[in-house]
Amino acid sequence: MKRVLPLLVLGLCFKMITGQTVYKDYADGKIYVKFSPTLLSGLSKEDPRNIPLSKLSSIRALLLTYGVTKASKPFYQAKDDAILPYVLKFEFSKPSQISAFMDALTKIKGIDYAEKVPIMKTDITPNDPTLPAQLTQINATNAWNVFNGNSNITLAIVDNAIMWTHQDLVANTYTNTGEIPNNSIDDDGNGYVDDVNGWDAADNDNDPTPPTTAMFHGTHCSGIAGATTDNSTGIASIGWNIKIIPVKTAYNTSSALAIDDGYGGIIYAAIANARVISCSWGGTGYSSTEQTVINYAWNKGCLVVAAAGNSGNSIQTYPGAYANVYCVSSVSSSNIKSSFSNYGTWVDIAAPGENIYSTLPSASPTTATYGNLSGTSMATPLVAGLAALMLSKCSYMTQTDVINCISSTAVNIYSISANSTYSTNSQLGAGRIEAYQAMNCANGFLTIAPVANFFTFPRNICPSTSLTFHDSSLYAPTSWSWVFQSGTPATSTSSNPSVQWATAGTYSVSLTVSNVNGTNTATKISYITVAGPMALPLTEGFQGTAFVPANWTADNIYNDNIYWARTNALGAYGTSSACAVFDNYDIDAAGERDGMRTPKYIFSNVVSARLRFDVAYARYDPTYSDSMEVRLSTDCGTTWSSIYLKGGTGLATASDYTAGIFSPTTTQWRTDTVDITSLAAGQSNVMFNF
Repeated sequence: MKRVLPLLVLGLCFKMITGQTVYKDYADGKIYVKFSPTLLSGLSKEDPRNIPLSKLSSIRALLLTYGVTKASKPFYQAKDDAILPYVLKFEFSKPSQISAFMDALTKIKGIDYAEKVPIMKTDITPNDPTLPAQLTQINATNAWNVFNGNSNITLAIVDNAIMWTHQDLVANTYTNTGEIPNNSIDDDGNGYVDDVNGWDAADNDNDPTPPTTAMFHGTHCSGIAGATTDNSTGIASIGWNIKIIPVKTAYNTSSALAIDDGYGGIIYAAIANARVISCSWGGTGYSSTEQTVINYAWNKGCLVVAAAGNSGNSIQTYPGAYANVYCVSSVSSSNIKSSFSNYGTWVDIAAPGENIYSTLPSASPTTATYGNLSGTSMATPLVAGLAALMLSKCSYMTQTDVINCISSTAVNIYSISANSTYSTNSQLGAGRIEAYQAMNCANGFLTIAPVANFFTFPRNICPSTSLTFHDSSLYAPTSWSWVFQSGTPATSTSSNPSVQWATAGTYSVSLTVSNVNGTNTATKISYITVAGPMALPLTEGFQGTAFVPANWTADNIYNDNIYWARTNALGAYGTSSACAVFDNYDIDAAGERDGMRTPKYIFSNVVSARLRFDVAYARYDPTYSDSMEVRLSTDCGTTWSSIYLKGGTGLATASDYTAGIFSPTTTQWRTDTVDITSLAAGQSNVMFNF
């Protein structure tokens, strides 16, 4: 075969931070490592919380060298994710050698990346008790006139521990009806045994309550968001009668304000179908793995609300600064930025966070204990509770709808002279939440007609191959009417029908959806391409302006704007003027596994077959590493075989490059050749995925 694919893959660029005892804001002696699925294929029967090191035979010597004492799969429950089930966390006894350890790991075939584990802590500033007025300040009483009934909307408090048995919380605590209590069986099959009233992600048990009253943070946050309202007891909460999912993330033996497994808690909350997740904690360390956890929750429909932090500066705090997180700063009762509150362009909204009166744990559930605390920790559940109250009024609002309503109705706080310093680029967010106006905005969605939309993948298929379509319409359609040009069936009233086409061609699909408020139609012209295999040779130089090229298919796993691109600005092989680039320098694309699928080709008369393509790659520095894989299918993409996988120095065609984006010269391209005879020769339908 001819040379087919000049590719340019660019190295990751992250800011390096020094400190803790080894690295500031990162845990000593802990790293995340992302493996390829095949490298972990023998671990399916092992305890994911404590994987025997002897089972990691391919890297056993390296683990011994760096004193690894424990290996675990921290996010194994996210088994429907493309990345998280293949992330291991190593704990090791030589923390000063963390950089060397990560560098050694990324040189191993089948390891995609290794990174440090950030430290998380709660965001709280204790103070003397006063009677707070935050609910009056945000106009909650009028908001409750819009909704004050029973609610099944769930809000997960992911925190150190939650005394959900508190008499002002127990009635609003979520009950998992899919579990039979105390039978030691995972009745609902969600990966968590007996999680009737929440989960302890740190100690891996079903008791999210604090071991002592000193671990009070999560209980206080729970009361702000969802203490039972109108029950003649204790306090009211913004959430009225929403349901709180308690998620404990501190070990029983940890310090009072520790957060040991916050991201494991987010995974549980997402699997438990929490509509809102409140995270009153954070740290300044970045992790691509933890951004993937946030993406996982977002893709499951969760709105993650997180604290901006209490350092009084503009240094980004995570998870607040991650994409797909609604980040909260704190203001006083006068709407002035709290002295402790962080700020910056990465902050989204402000809420009262000073002298907030709420529930506290006690020795007995019958003893009602309350107290005042201050911090962005307190502002965060106030925003999260408002979001849950809005969803109680209109459950089919999207996360973006909720965010837009809260932000667009927020009170302007930049006209206050004390806040003028932060007005440029709205460094305290869109303003201070106004609950009544936000609820009016939510109420407006009840009269909106549905907006039709749908998707399927792949859109290039073989004749007589069944393809399932998925309704992704907004605003609760109650009926569906599909039209499939020349398809079998030609029409359907199912929300997710399966269709096939017998004849090669390009076909349109239309969906009409309706509810009591109206009807809407989406038609996608030439949406499905049905084609038999093409004749060889397979050759592509990306010279055409269309991208992906004609008859190719984009395999974009997150359906986002981070994907391969065609460029003629970064060089190409030989006399070519264009290449396909995956830019990990300008875009934080860690964890992406996006592919470009070729058309199908006839190899029926081929006796010997080779795939050749050109590649150029340089690591950003020894810490960061990318990989490229090529897969082959002989059944129209139903199953795939890996035929090429290189990463790090094995993929590199040039020395490590830190001067800017890597633009290779003609001598910095390499032609790689893969013998595909055993898989492709004699086959009538062969396609590739880069």
